[in-house]
Amino acid sequence: MTITIRRMVTEGVRRFDWVMLAVEILVVLLILYEIIMSEIRSRRDSKRRAFLSERILELSKLKSKGQRIQTTVLDPMICNPQILKPWIDAARAWSAETDAVLTNYSKRASSAFLLVTDAGRIDTVVTAHGRHFKVTGEIGDAYQQLVLQLENVGRIIENPAAYF
Repeated sequence: MTITIRRMVTEGVRRFDWVMLAVEILVVLLILYEIIMSEIRSRRDSKRRAFLSERILELSKLKSKGQRIQTTVLDPMICNPQILKPWIDAARAWSAETDAVLTNYSKRASSAFLLVTDAGRIDTVVTAHGRHFKVTGEIGDAYQQLVLQLENVGRIIENPAAYF
């Protein structure tokens, strides 16, 4: 490029020299544009990955909390609402807490979490406290909802980019 400019000064400027100078400037500008855009994309992708990692961590903690609630399910044969109601309330509170977190970031994730379909496929025979029992009635409904919502959270964690 410096040879071209020196030649223009000493020999006079020809039309071809101006065209070559313009092409060289355009090439330099194009290279500069590509470098800048690559850096912008890289930073945007990095921020997105960090955001998704934070959501995954937050949802993983909530999923663990829900799994702990699931493992403490009570036998409905107890027939004492004062004993059964706290578990049902804990399951519903977990659902509300998880939905509130998801709603803050994505309506799509919240909708996917709340979608409870095909509850009949959930096995209501539970092994807990060293014995097997079938969860039925109000606690059975809460148990099925909890299990399905845990599955939904798992799907969101597996593919967070589709929801956030």
